[in-house]
Amino acid sequence: MTDQRVLFLGAGSAGIGIANMITSAMMLEGDTEEQAISKINLFDVNGLLENSRTDLSEVQKRFAKDQTPTKNFVEAINQLKPTIIIGVSTVGKAFTQEVVEAMSTLNERPIIFALSNPTEHAECSAEKAYKWSNGKAVFCAGVPFDPVELNGVSLAIYATQPKLMGDAHWITSGLALAKMLTQEEKEKGMVLPPQSDILEVSLEVATKVAERFFEDGLAQVERPDNIKEWIKAMQYTPKYQSF
Repeated sequence: MTDQRVLFLGAGSAGIGIANMITSAMMLEGDTEEQAISKINLFDVNGLLENSRTDLSEVQKRFAKDQTPTKNFVEAINQLKPTIIIGVSTVGKAFTQEVVEAMSTLNERPIIFALSNPTEHAECSAEKAYKWSNGKAVFCAGVPFDPVELNGVSLAIYATQPKLMGDAHWITSGLALAKMLTQEEKEKGMVLPPQSDILEVSLEVATKVAERFFEDGLAQVERPDNIKEWIKAMQYTPKYQSF
């Protein structure tokens, strides 16, 4: 995370919330708060969040900086040179061909997350992102989906019985999940490990989150010598005998 530069399109509650989480993730990986915030910028209907603006809320001011004002998103991209753009604007098709091409010029693998939903409000489609970037983009959408079970996190909670769970534990799970991607999978543009690896991935996530619970003094059980093997013994493995 600490190598990334992030630019948001949208600076409302969703954008600020994600920006705060990314800040925390960068700090967990060694950045100071000041270093992390320096790599994160937001852009809203009135342009880039910068210190000359008088319309910013207190939570927005955290990410405002002394930089050249602009109301053009492509200009902001060329000025800030982000490696990631995240759309949370609910403005459909806001990631235009010019936006994607600007990101592709700056980055070998531009990361484009169009997270607004429902689908008609998404900033870009996967088809357009891949087409306009000549297949270079790493794309993720925030389209509506059915509820999911977070197997790794749930297993860590079941095993350690923590007193509470905070943002740091969710970030730990996300970082563990990301590190399960192989180089080959990254080169294919995948942002999540394949579902075929779900047992291995869930075990790794559960192990890292459980370790964090123990480190933070939140677990209400005795720490085992080998956390991974201890959790693996509790993990359900769907193997069925043939008759």
